Amino acid sequence: MLSMTLTYLPFIVHLKTDSNNMQILTVSLLLCLSLVESSNHHYYEGSSSDHDWDIFTFTQEWPVAVCVLGTHEHHRCVIPPDVRTWGIHGLWPTKRGTRGPTSCNSHLHFDFNSIKSLVPIMKVMWPNMYADTSMESFWEHEWTKHGTCASTLPATGSESLYFQKALDIAGTYGASKLLAKENIVPSSSRTYTLEEIETALTHQIGANAIVECTKDEKTGKMMLYEVEICFDKQFNPVDCYDSNGSNDYHTDCPHSDLEYPPLGTSGFVSPIAG
Repeated sequence: MLSMTLTYLPFIVHLKTDSNNMQILTVSLLLCLSLVESSNHHYYEGSSSDHDWDIFTFTQEWPVAVCVLGTHEHHRCVIPPDVRTWGIHGLWPTKRGTRGPTSCNSHLHFDFNSIKSLVPIMKVMWPNMYADTSMESFWEHEWTKHGTCASTLPATGSESLYFQKALDIAGTYGASKLLAKENIVPSSSRTYTLEEIETALTHQIGANAIVECTKDEKTGKMMLYEVEICFDKQFNPVDCYDSNGSNDYHTDCPHSDLEYPPLGTSGFVSPIAG
């Protein structure tokens, strides 16, 4: 009922005011409508004009799952032999309750030369496994979509600082290391419960994390795909969601029988889906 009052109030006032106030009232109406709309969606893509954010979401991906998804999208996916751990997907400034903001500054163009010194380690820790795309296209996408939003913070205020910070975080909070410390390791025969994965991450991080999965078409089971760890602007771990459930965190992972397939010894090459 409150949202309805907010929605119609500008109309009521509008009828009782002169034309000099029309512009202000129109803005008020649009603002109120925006508030009502956003209250109905717990996770919405932040608009290009809304650049406020609260936390970082540091997302890592399991290479085997990346290739499963890549095959679905008709990519040729190759896991380089040097890639032996979870890879970085991105470091995303996030406004709680949304999946944004994104693409915050069109003037901050990606400059490959500014991260050239980081490329050897990025090939291992932040690999582009889609062999039918250029090596740097993944990094360019992440900078343009997310790094430009992080540029408002001094610690990530430039392209090189942004990528270096993500690499530093991965060195401390790499998902392979965190899970292995809790005896959760890749296996061709063992599966895990979602509770085991989430509990292990919470124990190692000191805050809860988000776990996402994708379907293994060969077995029909779900496999681990992504782990999202959240940080405040001082890069201290914080909960990604309220443990009492007031935030709508809905994983696509089942409660049990989760695969965590090994990488293999010679690098995985997926066929191109026909």
